Amino acid sequence: MRAQQTLALFFLTCLCCPLACDKPAVPSPQQATAPTKPERNATVVLNDNATAPRGVIAHVQSALSFCIVEFPGQNLPAAGQSLWVYRADQRVGELMVSSDREQTFVIAEIRQGQLQAGDEVRDAAKEKLEK
Repeated sequence: MRAQQTLALFFLTCLCCPLACDKPAVPSPQQATAPTKPERNATVVLNDNATAPRGVIAHVQSALSFCIVEFPGQNLPAAGQSLWVYRADQRVGELMVSSDREQTFVIAEIRQGQLQAGDEVRDAAKEKLEK
């Protein structure tokens, strides 16, 4: 399994390098905006799904039972966390997040399902609470 993760991390690094070079390290002053305060009588509603990790499968290696998942602009899921995979809003698989990660990518073990690049990944615990 460790050899698989090392191979996946190598692939992940190769995949990320061109993407990382195009992104500025620090946002420009035009991109940075100060958060606004709500009005005194405004109701603030927090959505738990806003903090739940959601990603997209970037690469699948079925023979080695792992895939690379990208979580663009979001918190990465914790190592050992279960994730469910959806295609066209139908659950098609389950993943277990490994400790290997690079920028916005994580490596996950495929627990079940026939996954494809482009499938949506969601936090299994949050999905169970919504049902």
